[in-house]
Amino acid sequence: MKKIVFWISTICMVQLLFLACAKQEKITVDYRSYAPDMDYRLTEPDQLTVSFKGSVAKLEDMEKEALEEGLISIEPAIKGSWHWDTDTDLVFTPLEDWQLATRYKVKFSSQLFPEHITVKNEFAFSTSGFILSLDKPEFYIDPENPSVKRVTFSLKGSHPLAQETVEKAVSMKLELLNEKKAVVSSKEWAFEISYDETGTIAYVISEPVEMPIRTSIMKITVAGGVKSLRGGSASKKM
Repeated sequence: MKKIVFWISTICMVQLLFLACAKQEKITVDYRSYAPDMDYRLTEPDQLTVSFKGSVAKLEDMEKEALEEGLISIEPAIKGSWHWDTDTDLVFTPLEDWQLATRYKVKFSSQLFPEHITVKNEFAFSTSGFILSLDKPEFYIDPENPSVKRVTFSLKGSHPLAQETVEKAVSMKLELLNEKKAVVSSKEWAFEISYDETGTIAYVISEPVEMPIRTSIMKITVAGGVKSLRGGSASKKM
């Protein structure tokens, strides 16, 4: 009789252990995303990384160079692939540039994670925008020929400039003033624009300026609309 009770108890314990394993509790795991660096000096587009606060990767996916399409989506769409760098770090490697000043939305399929893992299935991040600045204009005197005088200044972009938009935005005008500092006449002034090797700086230099009889000023205007080759919003009037 004792043997029968022993075997029944053993069977019950095994069944209970099996049920405990089968009914594994759901675990909620938080994560943090790290937006890509938009520095134009990078030789390749920067990666997007999602770091989870716990192991969430499926074992079979850890060995894959790239996850199957459809498990993760990004809007606006960008070409690239996802892979697990570690069992807690999910990485997206883009094959094209991220757009400036753009809000991206990422969605996870529930099939990306083991059944007992629960995570927030979407998040969003924004890339940095295009910034344009104007260096203080200078009155330049040619050291080899002091009679040649020009006005120079430069425009600096946070990312490579769309040159045609720069050339449309810049204008120079020589204004003659009377004794009361009021403008009595003005004339559009010619200038040339050149760019540095990175395409982020535009150097503007006027045609030679003769010393006028009256007090005068060179009015520089940079209208809105200067853009970057990387997209994003255009600059405002400066």
